[in-house]
Amino acid sequence: MHTFSRTANNPNLNDLKSENNLWVNPKVARILGLKTGQSVWLRNQDKIVSTFSIKVRVTERIRWDSVYMVHGFGHDNKKLTRAFGKGINDTQMISKVAVDLLWEAQECEATLLKF
Repeated sequence: MHTFSRTANNPNLNDLKSENNLWVNPKVARILGLKTGQSVWLRNQDKIVSTFSIKVRVTERIRWDSVYMVHGFGHDNKKLTRAFGKGINDTQMISKVAVDLLWEAQECEATLLKF
């Protein structure tokens, strides 16, 4: 629906999808006491905390040992009046990065998150 983060402020697309959700497996949600629609902040293994909160979506469509969120949200520019503060910027949470020497492509290592 959105093209990376470039269309998050587009009024028509924003009406269809205004923020990302954090997909959480029901088993994990039950253990942590999370409910669909509940807002949470995330913290990674390097203690970086998300700037904004994200709403939980409890779903069987994600493994118990993983979470998922759509890329392109969590903008902190107040001029983006429709997109400002909506969801989490997933790239903000990635602090372990390496470069593949053969292809010179960026690799994102596993990021551990806490609610």
